[in-house]
Amino acid sequence: MTIAKIHQNSSARATLGYVLTKPGASVIGGNAADWVERDALTEAQRDALLEDTIALFDLAAALNPIKQPVYHIALSLPPHETLDDEAFSELSDQYLAGLILSAVQPALLKQSNDIQLAAAIECFRQEELPKYFYVIVRHTDAPHPHVHLVVAKINLETTKAIPTSFDRYRSQIVLRSLERQHGLSVQANSWEVDRKAESTQQAQAEIKTGQPSVHKRLQAVLDAAAARSQTVPAFIEQAQARGVEVQMQFTRTGKSKGISYSLDGVAFSGHALGTRYSFKEGDPGLVRHLGLSYAPERDRVLIQTLCRRPVASATPPQIDSPDSTQRLAMEHQRLRALALQQQAEAAADEDERQAKTDSFVPLASQLESSPIAPTEPAPISPPWVGRSDSALEPLPVVAEALQPPLSLPTTVVLETAATATQAPPVLSQPLPPGLPPAPPTPTVPPAHASQPDIPLPPAARRLASVPPPPHHQPQMTLTPTDNPDPSVPVAAEPAPLERAAWGRDIVAVIKLALFVAQQTKHEGTRYRFADDGQTLRLEAMDGRGLLVQLQGERLWVSPQLTAADHQYFQAQRAPLAALQKQGPTRVKPTVDKRKKGQEGR
Repeated sequence: MTIAKIHQNSSARATLGYVLTKPGASVIGGNAADWVERDALTEAQRDALLEDTIALFDLAAALNPIKQPVYHIALSLPPHETLDDEAFSELSDQYLAGLILSAVQPALLKQSNDIQLAAAIECFRQEELPKYFYVIVRHTDAPHPHVHLVVAKINLETTKAIPTSFDRYRSQIVLRSLERQHGLSVQANSWEVDRKAESTQQAQAEIKTGQPSVHKRLQAVLDAAAARSQTVPAFIEQAQARGVEVQMQFTRTGKSKGISYSLDGVAFSGHALGTRYSFKEGDPGLVRHLGLSYAPERDRVLIQTLCRRPVASATPPQIDSPDSTQRLAMEHQRLRALALQQQAEAAADEDERQAKTDSFVPLASQLESSPIAPTEPAPISPPWVGRSDSALEPLPVVAEALQPPLSLPTTVVLETAATATQAPPVLSQPLPPGLPPAPPTPTVPPAHASQPDIPLPPAARRLASVPPPPHHQPQMTLTPTDNPDPSVPVAAEPAPLERAAWGRDIVAVIKLALFVAQQTKHEGTRYRFADDGQTLRLEAMDGRGLLVQLQGERLWVSPQLTAADHQYFQAQRAPLAALQKQGPTRVKPTVDKRKKGQEGR
């Protein structure tokens, strides 16, 4: 049983400030923040993490300004079910992909079975979800497992906002499919039941105290009362006899406005318990679902009389005995007779008053006097509003899942001259006849593992697809050699062939990065690369030396190039493509403001 609470917010700072800075929070997924534990960071690191994430959300919001650019969704599991960080992150990814996909293709939910829907969601997750900034944070401040999803609603490529129509309906359809897929308990959709389940807080209290919640006990009492009743007034009497306070309000024209119940000082509206316990003009759930009879002219006065009567005792009397049943029947007849008598007396009084009015001739002094204000019956006091169960709760976070490297800012000054520059094409080079050998791959120092080297604007440097599971990552073995001369080619083998494909991908990303930054070279703490128009070179700063070289039509790839290098550069393709479409001038104001602030200090 998975519950999703969906909110749309206007402030990314306020939402992310709550989600990321909660004690015990951990980032377990998404592409807008590093996967870290909040408590393991210093205060300065937490501030930097928050500001960098907010900058990405602000960047997305600037592409298409809308009133509420942020989705805030809380996914909760019941206390007796749990998922580890990796599984919860995968469930959250699939849920978000399904929610967005169903907004774009609404007919998919009705035309697809679970297998077809799961396949469509997985395809969207891999290809389209990285075009949205989002973060998945797990909280530990409540007994039940839950995560927060904070999503920028603007697509980085199309700049269109996620449609939000019927999102709660679509959310339930997607959740039911994911519950079956992940082996979780499946609950019925809200429109498929007439009896609402208890909330997560109520279920937790029930487990903690060992006693059924008021919500559940009240439903049981009302079901028992309905089983012994044929009319709505009789149902109210039976409920009151069991210690339930019932309130029903009517309009001046005699139409019912709704019904509420209170047990042990906790009040619920009829709809809060389920449609079968509701009673509203035009949709009386007590009549439609429980089969009770209601005639307005017959029952309205009696119901009002019953609702004014205080509940004698909160302890339910034993009504199963014949004496109690007979007593209730006699009491019902007495109250009905009293109501009819009051109705007849009221009608007689009205006739007498009308007769006196018709025969009344006012004096001259009475013509100027103020009319006597008519008296009205005392209003029925509204039911006491119980504690709301819909308050958004904070959720928990973990750091054992696979995490992208922690990035530090890289300042890039973009030229704004109005020069017509065309984007370089993505090259697809022929494979060279051979690849040179090289020494064994050295270990990348941890200090360099968190330094980005692509010249991205600070606000867009963290967009990266969630890394695939370990069994999807390319596996290869590098054979050590004693010949370090890169000019001597070696026979192509399966691993070098795969590295050659990586090299072509990396060359395309480097060309795109240099074009967006309007530079010809860049040097960082992890990589150094340059393109003078004839030769493109990529070197590693950890001692591996030259990794990729493109000279004319000849591409050379070192055996030292690893899958981690390829994944790092591939993760930058989407944000670079988005920035390329916007042009350099869309990013320059943000960079200039920061530089001006530093110069002012």
